[in-house]
Amino acid sequence: VSTQSTWALLHCQFFKLGLQLGQVMDSNVVCHQGTGHFEWQCLTNNVPALLCRLTSWNEVDNTPGHTYEGCILTTIRDGNTSGNSNSKSVFAIHFWISLPTVGHYKLEIFGKPVGSDSTYKPLLWGYRIICDQPPSIASSLIQINYPELHEPYCTSGARILRPTLPCVSSSRPTEWRITLGTLTERVDSIILRCHHQWTKLVKNSKNQFCGTIIPIGPEVEVLTCHKDDPRTIHTVIRYGMTQSPSPMRVFVSPKCSDFNVHISVDGKNLIAPYLASSLRIKYPKDVILMPLVEDDDGVEKEDCAIIQYDGESSRILLSIPEVGQYRLRIYSALKDQSTYSCLYSLPLSITPNDIGPKLAQQQYPCWIESPKRFELKSETREKFKVKIPDVKAVILINAGKRWYLENTENDIWQGSYVLHTCPETLIGCIHSEKDSNITVMIRYNVI
Repeated sequence: VSTQSTWALLHCQFFKLGLQLGQVMDSNVVCHQGTGHFEWQCLTNNVPALLCRLTSWNEVDNTPGHTYEGCILTTIRDGNTSGNSNSKSVFAIHFWISLPTVGHYKLEIFGKPVGSDSTYKPLLWGYRIICDQPPSIASSLIQINYPELHEPYCTSGARILRPTLPCVSSSRPTEWRITLGTLTERVDSIILRCHHQWTKLVKNSKNQFCGTIIPIGPEVEVLTCHKDDPRTIHTVIRYGMTQSPSPMRVFVSPKCSDFNVHISVDGKNLIAPYLASSLRIKYPKDVILMPLVEDDDGVEKEDCAIIQYDGESSRILLSIPEVGQYRLRIYSALKDQSTYSCLYSLPLSITPNDIGPKLAQQQYPCWIESPKRFELKSETREKFKVKIPDVKAVILINAGKRWYLENTENDIWQGSYVLHTCPETLIGCIHSEKDSNITVMIRYNVI
């Protein structure tokens, strides 16, 4: 295959947008070990919105093939002037290339003025990209590939400033830095998300949004809500994720930065689906959280989740009736608000250890030592042991009878009783000597 130098065939739109080629004017770009780079210049103060399309290329009959995403990153170097007040700023436009396999590709580049409602027009016939060596990724790096920049942010002139490499460290924080162009002032909340973890992007004096994170996998995206539409969540940038939604997809709302709610995972279960026993959650005292569990069909499973305070953070205690795949949603509101916002939606893998009695959706936490089964046998003695803090009494109600559990130590209540058949056997508590109302905590089925 000939890799002879050729001149790029430029369209009139290229010159209308004030663009010119950089030092390399060859339309052939050779990528060693899967990476390459070339540069343009923009002679106007308004760098155009650019859109790149990379396809495999058949050199025999000159036909395109598969379209590749996450392989091209466009960055803009700040403008500089020559010192003459009448001269225009010159912006350097860098095109960074990262290819998955050895082969020949065609790169087409389209452009239009920033903020324009017009369509993208081709700027040149295209570059021939030649990958002569397979890419090599160090074991200490995570390959995130280059991102997909979503509309309307591409049209607004949004730019990715950092990182400029398709791989980031798996052990050290990586800084993300972006600009949103004409949409900068519309941003209300903006976060950088990697699986269940997130960090707030903070705007600096240059109108750049900055934040650092240690990615635990290639699934990274920037999410935002606008001031004029705070309920709609917009994807600005997406790394390492397919277009089609996955059942294992993690959802995190930018509103997490407003409520300051963080979920962490114990042990090595860092990637979805998560084990219910590994989840911990931190949130301020003025925030109320409400957990909700859904099955594969999106049907809510009632009385299956509570949030139990445990030192500096809290555990999400689940008790699911059947083994399988579920989804945990976390809703949040301030104590003086009545409207809840969905902050998290996490896929769960439920094991036999999560099978147990139903947990009433209530504010007061409890911890079940025994019995952890949902269905209990009648005419059989069962030992009950639960931990419920800050209550005056704990009561077991079965087939019209009431038994008071004994408070032994450290808010642990226990007792042993012979139960009778009853589909709704309850453990409840009384919170005040002046109030005789019983708050239901746990539900069993005695058969």
